[in-house]
Amino acid sequence: MFNECFTDVDALENALRMQRECSKKFPFDYRLYLKEIHLKEIHILTRRTRFSWYDVPARITRLAIKYCPNLKTLSLTGQVFFLVDPSLFLVSIKSLPCLQNLSWYLELDNSIFSTLSKAAHNLKSISVEVSGIRTYNFEQELHNGLQKLIQSQHQLKSFTIKKVRTKMSSVFELLESQSNSLESIVLEYIYFNSDDSSVESTKFNQLASISIKDCQVSMRGLKSILKADLPRLQILEFENTDWRRESDWLLLQNKYQERIIDFGNNRVFDQWGRIYYL
Repeated sequence: MFNECFTDVDALENALRMQRECSKKFPFDYRLYLKEIHLKEIHILTRRTRFSWYDVPARITRLAIKYCPNLKTLSLTGQVFFLVDPSLFLVSIKSLPCLQNLSWYLELDNSIFSTLSKAAHNLKSISVEVSGIRTYNFEQELHNGLQKLIQSQHQLKSFTIKKVRTKMSSVFELLESQSNSLESIVLEYIYFNSDDSSVESTKFNQLASISIKDCQVSMRGLKSILKADLPRLQILEFENTDWRRESDWLLLQNKYQERIIDFGNNRVFDQWGRIYYL
């Protein structure tokens, strides 16, 4: 339906760059109704059709970003993403006023995040991850573009990051500009390096939930959470997490007590490599 409204369907096969054909006439303006774009789903929908070329989902997505002013959710993850020039998704994009939920790959060029920081200021949710199975070393590859995007938001509520190696203090520092609005932090497949012994307390006034799933925690890896001022915290959730020091787990339990939710399979590795289940 979207393709029929915005361009000749044959253009998906023939044109190097699709353009909207303004002569198309439909009884309603479909672009006003499209509110979600998920690149991965578009790829699934087109792969068994005559539009199975790798760049067709990217062309469709680019049209939607450019011409749908009420777009609320934009998810640009999926293997097909890296088969095209990612900057083409944001060609001629000046503003995304209604965009609230963004999912993107972390290792993209800083300039793409900078473009987003100029076009979208009302994000409620940001999710970033690393493509493939490798782990992105956030300490060595500090992402200034992502930080700029976060700082440009008015009322960010939720932040998710996956597949990085970092310090918890670095995550808090990244999100510090949203300390009065952020309500949820989700951390998945993270290797937490030890926080510095002199790490300072950080205050998040509205933070209600921290979820830690499939992570590895080195000694003092969550010291920033221990020292943080979190007056609204209700849930500190752990699932399938490996600890290098049981005392760190006990300290968290003593501080947060009934607010900790343990979904099991959390393990402690002692200095001899033996495993204990919490």
